[in-house]
Amino acid sequence: MHSETQRGPLWMRILGIVVAVGTLAIVIPAEITLAAAGGSIAYQLVLMGGGTVAVVGGMVLGMGAIRVTVSEHELRAHILPFRVFKLRKSEIVSSDTAQISPRDAGGLGYRITPSGRFLLWDAGPAVQIRTLGGRSYYLRSPNPAALQAQVENLRS
Repeated sequence: MHSETQRGPLWMRILGIVVAVGTLAIVIPAEITLAAAGGSIAYQLVLMGGGTVAVVGGMVLGMGAIRVTVSEHELRAHILPFRVFKLRKSEIVSSDTAQISPRDAGGLGYRITPSGRFLLWDAGPAVQIRTLGGRSYYLRSPNPAALQAQVENLRS
């Protein structure tokens, strides 16, 4: 079994913390003020719901990491804490190394384009996996040779 994890860029982790802390700094005093002024419960619930979504979103953004795991039967890719795709052994036709960039993918994270599906935080070496359905998956990797070897082991 092979597994590798790539942390998100520093700016993204900082932004996530700023969003979470900033939201708390705004929502808590607003809730206290609304409650003290006898404000409508509906406004309080909307504020709490929106604040919760923003805090959780900021925390997920701040924890962002990509994990690719190759087991005996499948390849799984996650942007923690969410799984973005799974490829079964029987679906993989071939693999190769490639160079990819956020420009190719149209951004960072998991991206779907006409030329393929990309999982990346930055530009650099990657593994391209082709499937029976004709799709190409590009997985950015700090060690593409090891990942490709594991994919080829899975495939055979």
